[in-house]
Amino acid sequence: MKVGAAGAYSLAELVKKLVTPRFVWLMLPAGTTVDDHIESLSGLLQKGDTIIDGGNSFLQRRAAKECVAEACPELIIWISE
Repeated sequence: MKVGAAGAYSLAELVKKLVTPRFVWLMLPAGTTVDDHIESLSGLLQKGDTIIDGGNSFLQRRAAKECVAEACPELIIWISE
């Protein structure tokens, strides 16, 4: 396989292109945009996959807490100031 970037036109296509265990790093503005993407990804990823939220979100946010409580991906990492 040649090293480089490959495009995806949807989250579902992105997930299909990743090798397991998958690591998805989100670099989005904090807020509902992150919530929406975590919710969408949690339905596409499997146990052992990882979502990394690099968009300076707060762990206390509702959707993020629900995703962890429902054991979506195995690990979610939040980066905050």
